[in-house]
Amino acid sequence: MTTVTFMGIDCEIDKRAYPHNKQPALQLFAADSPGNREMGIHHGAPVLTATACLPDFPFQEGETAIKDYSENEGILDVLVQAKIIELTGKSARSGFCNLPVVKLLV
Repeated sequence: MTTVTFMGIDCEIDKRAYPHNKQPALQLFAADSPGNREMGIHHGAPVLTATACLPDFPFQEGETAIKDYSENEGILDVLVQAKIIELTGKSARSGFCNLPVVKLLV
C-alpha cells in the first residue's frame, strides 16, 4: 500500500469507487508508523477523503476530482509529488469551488 505524509501524519492510501458513478475515490487512513504511534494516532484511523464525488461530471477513465481546500488544503501537492495522481489541466465545479480533475497513476 502506498504511504504519504499529510499534515505530519503518515497515511496509507485506499483506492475505492463512489457507488453513484464509479468515479475513483481516494481515502487516507493512518499508517502503522513510529511517528503516528508517538502522536497517539492509531493505525487505520480515518484521516481524510481526498476526492469529491461529482456524479454529473463527464470524467474520463481513471479521472477524479481532488478536494484541495479547507481541511484538505495541500493534499493535491502531496499526491502529485508522490506520483499518485497527475494534473489534467481540467477542473470541475462543485458548489462555489472549482476542483482540479486529475488522473490516477495507481
